Amino acid sequence: MIKNNPEVFAALVAALGIAGGIVGNAIGSALQAWGGRAQANAAVMAARITAEADRLAALREERRIELAAFIRAARETVQQAALAFVYPDQDDQIKANYEDTLRLAGQAELVVPTATVPLLNKVIDAVEAHVEIALSRGEAGRALRHLARIEPEHPLHQPAHRAYNLLGDLRTAYAVEENEGEQLAFRSAARTALDDLPWLDDRQREVLLRDTLLPPLEDIRQVLYTQSGDTLDKVVEAARAILRADDLPESPVP
Repeated sequence: MIKNNPEVFAALVAALGIAGGIVGNAIGSALQAWGGRAQANAAVMAARITAEADRLAALREERRIELAAFIRAARETVQQAALAFVYPDQDDQIKANYEDTLRLAGQAELVVPTATVPLLNKVIDAVEAHVEIALSRGEAGRALRHLARIEPEHPLHQPAHRAYNLLGDLRTAYAVEENEGEQLAFRSAARTALDDLPWLDDRQREVLLRDTLLPPLEDIRQVLYTQSGDTLDKVVEAARAILRADDLPESPVP
């Protein structure tokens, strides 16, 4: 019947056209809105990724700075402690270096992975051992070094050499726990030999005699150097792993 009524047919066609336009506009608007939301979500995600990358980069740089400062301070403290066996009046600087190492260790603990903290503590223990022996036996070490380094042409070379050897004998006597009479005899001989050296005062002589009750200084220092060196090497290895140093591209060799 619509075919027989051209006016109705024309009106229907027009209505369908209008409806189609409305639906098309609605779909277009929906697609545009969805695209806008997707774009906004992508921008938010990109911002989050960038912020996280910046955070990780900042943390990595902070770890690099703190670990490098701690390792440097630990090495400098060990070196400063060694000077106590060569030069007098080093105690204050040794203590200051040690305090600085402790401070930097505390700062490093705040940024390194938890698994690395015990390794930092081992370094502190090793450094502390160097500090303790320097403060407690540095004076004796300097005096022994002086005895051992007297030149052969020096007029007191023979007395100094004799005193050095007798101190070693006394140390051995104490170490093997021989009878007290023999220990007293060795001590008396060593004391007499030290009295023949005019550059030593009574305090230095007593320090040298007391030091014979302890294990040989050079043996202990060598053990400490080995321990601290190995521990610091492990910290450096851990630091390189934390910083992923091996993942960085190497500079081209010209």
